[in-house]
Amino acid sequence: MGCTHAGQRSSGGVYLNEEGRRRLIQLFEERLLEGVSHPLGFRKPLGETIEVQAQRLKAALLGRGEYTPFYLWR
Repeated sequence: MGCTHAGQRSSGGVYLNEEGRRRLIQLFEERLLEGVSHPLGFRKPLGETIEVQAQRLKAALLGRGEYTPFYLWR
């Protein structure tokens, strides 16, 4: 992404144009499909990892289990 994907507004903010929004969504979706290393030694897509973490957090908040956060190490 570059300067051609955004423009400054009179309000002082910088906003993505239509092409910039499409590109950002494309890059985000590609990242969600990339595998991440799990502490137990296997790889799983980042999107699935986020979904499992949300389910585990929900269970912990409802008193149905322990929550251990997943740390993404680069």
